[in-house]
Amino acid sequence: MKAFWKTLLWDWRLLLRSRIGPLAAVLALLMLALATANGSRFASQWAAQSQAAKTEAAEARSQLLADIANGDGWAALPFNAESPILLPPAPLVELSNGRADLDPRAAKASTFRKQHELFQHYEIDSPLALALGRFDLAFVIQTLLPLLVIALGYGILAEERSLGLDRVLAVQQVPSSRLLGARLLARASVLLLPLLLVFAWLWLAAGEHVPDPAERMQRLAWALALILGYLAFWWALLAWIGTWRLREGQTLLTLLAAWVLLVLAIPALAGLVARQMHPPPSRFELIAAARVQEIDGIKRGAALLGDYVHDHPELDTEASADLPGWAGNLFLTSRLVDQAVAPVVQDFDNALAAQQASVTRWQFLSPALMLQRGLMSVAGSDEHRRAAFSAQARAHLADFRERTGQMMLGGQKLDAARLDALPGFTFVEPPAQEVWQHIRLPLLVLWSLSALLLLLALVQLARNRQPRVHAAPA
Repeated sequence: MKAFWKTLLWDWRLLLRSRIGPLAAVLALLMLALATANGSRFASQWAAQSQAAKTEAAEARSQLLADIANGDGWAALPFNAESPILLPPAPLVELSNGRADLDPRAAKASTFRKQHELFQHYEIDSPLALALGRFDLAFVIQTLLPLLVIALGYGILAEERSLGLDRVLAVQQVPSSRLLGARLLARASVLLLPLLLVFAWLWLAAGEHVPDPAERMQRLAWALALILGYLAFWWALLAWIGTWRLREGQTLLTLLAAWVLLVLAIPALAGLVARQMHPPPSRFELIAAARVQEIDGIKRGAALLGDYVHDHPELDTEASADLPGWAGNLFLTSRLVDQAVAPVVQDFDNALAAQQASVTRWQFLSPALMLQRGLMSVAGSDEHRRAAFSAQARAHLADFRERTGQMMLGGQKLDAARLDALPGFTFVEPPAQEVWQHIRLPLLVLWSLSALLLLLALVQLARNRQPRVHAAPA
């Protein structure tokens, strides 16, 4: 172990003299800090938008009750009631934005709202951010930190060969595994220390949107395990390629080619193949189907309303001006349109689920893709949380619309008690156990790949340092 620590200190001094170590540490710290700041700002904006929507809904309710108290008969009609549908900030959105900065996070349930119209207005506050993605921690760790790993370590074994240190160490019978481990650890610590500082800040500076500190700590631990496994893969790959007895320039080009393939090419190819294999239905098909069914639904709704009034003559809208004739018809039409376009909406959901299943299978071809999907799951910015929100929002809309519609057809008027009795929306977070189910296999694969590549590097290094035996001349 004495040789291990001597090599570790010697390599640290070497990094300081070459200036690559301090430069890499500063760059890593700056990029991680900027990404963390961007993530925290996005989380704060999300929380502020949710609070503003809640305040707006509360003010609208107060105004509605005030109008009812002043004897406004129109305000007391049940179709004036609305229910806000809000997605709270993801548990660890500072780590990975995912699609959270694009997908709608708010809607309203009302008597005449249709399910396929809930989420149509996507966030467009920054076209550049939508095109390139936000500069978040997941992007920095997945894309940029491997480049710093390559810059720090591509010449480790090439230096020994060029200086003849490998022959000296072989003669002195110094274990190559300890020396390689010491040099890798010395250079890995340059990136590890800024990373740990950022994670400590994430834990200590949790925002008000965090509902459960214990769950946040658990998610941070899972994220750190994924990230360390990902960085361990790159250090192990660097060590293995370094044993191929290439020159420094050749080693660098090989590692950069691996970075392009694993970080850029395969993830892009996986998304392209998934979209080609499972294309979603045309949006125009959904719009056209909704319009056709709405026209037909108006006629059918009028017939249904006539039958309803026939059974309940006291609700005849011509005999009472309290309820406009179009209101009941529009309520029944909304239900009919939802039933008619449900197969098209389900086709969209099935296509999205098939795409995600395809990418889930492809992710094991690229450690970068495994890390990206794992961090999105841990952060809560993945498709699973989004699908849960969509399903809960649609179910709430159907329930709220049915209750207010029946109140309307039943001739009931709104007051404070009836408003309080209407259902409200509260998003139920997917349990943390589901997150673990999504990340446990990528976590195992990342660490297994790292161990395998490191083992291959040590075996090849031992072979390279064995003295060659030459046959004696006859």
